[in-house]
Amino acid sequence: LLSDHFERAARAAGAADAPSTAYAIGKKLVEIAGWVNRYNSARVKIDFKNPNQRVDDTNARLGKEAEARRAAKLPSEASLNALAKLANMVTQDVDVLRMRTIELLVCGGWRINELLSIPADCEVEEQAYENGEPVLDAQGEPVIRYGIRYWGEKGAPPLPKWIPTPLVDVAKRAINDIRRITQTTRDSVAFIQRHPWGVLATGLADGDPDELITMRELVAILGVFPTGGQQWCRNWQVPLQKRGATLVARRRDIARVIRSDIPELPPDSPLELGEYLFLTPVNFTHPQRVAIPGSIRFLTDGMVAGFITGKEMAPSAFERFGMVEEDGTPIRMNTHQFRHWLNTLAQHSGMSQLEIAPSSA
Repeated sequence: LLSDHFERAARAAGAADAPSTAYAIGKKLVEIAGWVNRYNSARVKIDFKNPNQRVDDTNARLGKEAEARRAAKLPSEASLNALAKLANMVTQDVDVLRMRTIELLVCGGWRINELLSIPADCEVEEQAYENGEPVLDAQGEPVIRYGIRYWGEKGAPPLPKWIPTPLVDVAKRAINDIRRITQTTRDSVAFIQRHPWGVLATGLADGDPDELITMRELVAILGVFPTGGQQWCRNWQVPLQKRGATLVARRRDIARVIRSDIPELPPDSPLELGEYLFLTPVNFTHPQRVAIPGSIRFLTDGMVAGFITGKEMAPSAFERFGMVEEDGTPIRMNTHQFRHWLNTLAQHSGMSQLEIAPSSA
């Protein structure tokens, strides 16, 4: 690495990206150069300053054009009405899981990755206080507030997200449904932690680990298409053997490849894997593949987004239920719109930015 490499990278960003993006990339390059110098990773010291100027966008945030840009980020009234109907129409667990996740986004205004990293034991209830005095309802009874524990992005400490009273029942239903749907995967984590081999799936949890399984038996275990056992073994790199004219695989090898796909947590993870809420089997949200029993992965923002945006060969929930905008065009939403929407509602209600910031931090 030489200083010229950093300079050329920054100039390339300046030529290809928006000025604000180019400035941000230049800042990151300065940060990287600092680490290179600190740990003597290059043969010579990197002498580099960000050549991309910071953009003063103060005026760009004011006026009718700025308001129009902000309005374009908000979900339409038709899409919000459709979402409310959809919440009580979905019945399959794969849809219920993602629908309830979106309901929580509406309840709390989380960043999606903040929400998807909450613990299974996330609910907090405590008596509400104001100015050191207990808050009482109209009947003189103590008010109990309900929150959901989470770890904020951008270095925020762990704290509860307090749910507005009218949305508490919505949030409680969402947490209960999500916890029910994801419990089997947490059970899979616990099984793997207790057993030296095997996964929590019929035919792979016990018995002789060296027993040979035919492709027909594997199809029954995995629930794949009748001819899909051999292809699954190839995709997952399971060693195959021949027993006469029949292809077979060792029970231990099948379990091993499923176990090898378990997510690895970073060293600073605040929770053990089995303590997280949003755990699912591999392929749980895939529109065509079957979920792999005993497997473990996190629900991702892309899986949730696909539910309301759709993609090729996987229509959105709105499309599947025949819901469209008022002008007949497809409904398109993204998971960050709910955060913009809640902040906008708060601003229109007279809350200051100082008041909004803690609730959306």
